[in-house]
Amino acid sequence: MNKIALVSVLAATCLSSCVTTDGSLRADNADLTASAPSMVAMSKAETYNLTDRVYGAQAVPVEIVFPKAAKPPYPLIIYQHGSSRDGFAFEGRIGKTDEHGSRLKKAALAGGFAFAALDAYEGKGLRPSDKRAFPKAEDYAKQLRKALLSKYAELDPNNTFYTGFSYGGDAVMNQLYPSWIYPPYEGWRALVAAEPACNVVAEPKPIPFPLLILKGTKSHYYPIACELVTERHRKAGNPVELSLLAGGNHYFSLNGEITYNGIAFNGCAKNPIFIDGPKLRRYDGTVVAREDIDKCFTREGGKGQSRELLNDAIAQTIAFFTKHRRAN
Repeated sequence: MNKIALVSVLAATCLSSCVTTDGSLRADNADLTASAPSMVAMSKAETYNLTDRVYGAQAVPVEIVFPKAAKPPYPLIIYQHGSSRDGFAFEGRIGKTDEHGSRLKKAALAGGFAFAALDAYEGKGLRPSDKRAFPKAEDYAKQLRKALLSKYAELDPNNTFYTGFSYGGDAVMNQLYPSWIYPPYEGWRALVAAEPACNVVAEPKPIPFPLLILKGTKSHYYPIACELVTERHRKAGNPVELSLLAGGNHYFSLNGEITYNGIAFNGCAKNPIFIDGPKLRRYDGTVVAREDIDKCFTREGGKGQSRELLNDAIAQTIAFFTKHRRAN
């Protein structure tokens, strides 16, 4: 693959905490689309009774796999899909995930991680365009973590990680609200948010885990929002990093195109809203009301799913979790 030049305007606007990558395939991420049954020590699909603020208690499908590449206790990655579940189906076809999760599963197994994917949409009759009706996946995440650690002694409670793409990336960002963190903190070792909107986020407070945000520079969920959010966290002393994949769209593809007949939560990108309890303020300090959040929806959309840069995003995720894994 040819190297992709950094777009000059983004080079000028990217903050000091940003890193831009060119998506070149390396030996450690070049074969994530191949089948890998020999990498699995155990695989099981099951349902867990999880509760969120929109739908209440639901039977949520989960597939969990253990790696052959390591011995217990296994570090655990919990993954939340995006709005389009275009990836692998769980055993027994009780649920499914997206392409991002499919590749991440293989990379996780190769890296010695246990991997659990949950299907937040199953049984709810949701379409990708039903964004106002999506469940609060951040509610599911910690409940599932607790349930898996309780059920499987093979999992390492000191090394649990959370990541997601798009809608799932927003669920990761929502772990930063103080009500999810304090008191007491019993949770994630590190987080990776892939292509979150960053349009409405928690006002930065001290966080006890590192966070990596992955964005395509050509995403219709414009990266400036996550740049501003990262800047605010860095000023607060939080370990938040932003990696920009040059030329990539929302799907980490190079054939991206912005459309104007969809729906996206991207209308507040240049001036994100920060929530601090009952107080809502934009990046520039303007006070807003909760009703103003709905103004962040637009009719934009994104096309192009060639995904040339997706393997790089996956490799960065695994590298970040490996870096922050606690030694036993």
